[in-house]
Amino acid sequence: MEFTFEDRRILVDCGLFQGSRSLATLNCGAFAFAPDTVDAVVLIHAHIDHCGLLPKLVAQSYEGPIFCTDQSADLLEYMLADAGRIQEFEAERRKGVPRRS
Repeated sequence: MEFTFEDRRILVDCGLFQGSRSLATLNCGAFAFAPDTVDAVVLIHAHIDHCGLLPKLVAQSYEGPIFCTDQSADLLEYMLADAGRIQEFEAERRKGVPRRS
């Protein structure tokens, strides 16, 4: 969800879509905004449906701050790494690539 406050654009959460394959394909699409025009991200909590697309946001030129609690920041390292592994596995599974150990 994106808000404009005075002249600032604030994104609240940047999460992965989960569920059906049609929902999951939304994770691959373009953002509805230009990441480099966002001034700040406020992360409500570290569930993957709230933070899972942060790496994509940063990869697409977002350089601003990400505000969250210390506890959420601690969890992000693990949540995002795990989400990345799951996404890689799902992509390989769809392509028929044998699973690595």
